[in-house]
Amino acid sequence: MVESAKANSINPYMYLVHIFQKMPSLDFKNDPALLESLMPWSPELPDYCLNKGN
Repeated sequence: MVESAKANSINPYMYLVHIFQKMPSLDFKNDPALLESLMPWSPELPDYCLNKGN
């Protein structure tokens, strides 16, 4: 996950914080497609996850 985040210009620490906060509230067992929004390449990731100019 960390290497995928780096490859997608995502701050690994902030990315992990984000997914650990979001995952408990998602019903991905019944709807696995919800996990797509947490992938490092998802356009739905918040700005604080992005490496802007780093």
